[in-house]
Amino acid sequence: MHLLQSILLLITVIMPSACKHGNATPSSASQDLSTAPRGKTYNDYGDYLIDVNDLLTVHVQGNKDITGQYRVSPSGYISLPLAGMVRAKGLSEMSLRDSIMIKLRPHLTGPRVSVAVTEANSYVVYFSGHVQKPGTIHLGGRTTLLQGLSLAGGWTDQKAFRVIIVRETPEGVKKRYESALDSIRLGNAYVDNFWLERGDLVIIE
Repeated sequence: MHLLQSILLLITVIMPSACKHGNATPSSASQDLSTAPRGKTYNDYGDYLIDVNDLLTVHVQGNKDITGQYRVSPSGYISLPLAGMVRAKGLSEMSLRDSIMIKLRPHLTGPRVSVAVTEANSYVVYFSGHVQKPGTIHLGGRTTLLQGLSLAGGWTDQKAFRVIIVRETPEGVKKRYESALDSIRLGNAYVDNFWLERGDLVIIE
């Protein structure tokens, strides 16, 4: 919960406050959810991109010393016998497999390698505001906003009027995007294909 508290504190800094002479807010505060940039959870082909703390299973045919489970370090690497340090963060299972094969070729003849994400521990989102289950939710697979809201128990206050997503841009800046809940209730806001990204903070208010 300490991480969630830190994120909430960050929001109090980045959320625009009403000006002294009215409720006007900067235009950047009213960007629709549809304008939110895609994150780095999945690539263009729908492959999950590995990140810190994910648990991986690496299998090298005929080599029990290397075959096993490895957790991605805070620096984004896994350490394998013979192969040494291999960067995993930001790679798909297939890309990491290829990297490991390249590292092993000087030591093994024609290594056959497979990689699987056993636990996608980094695919975490946070819910706050008028939801049944505020807090941290670990997502087991690619999840839409509506699916995420369902996992959070749905919104608890029918007077709530907007959903806000705080997301990190590709440049590393956290920004907020929002849509009216009425539009979602009436089906006018097509958010069924709005994918949640790791680290998203979803606020219902």
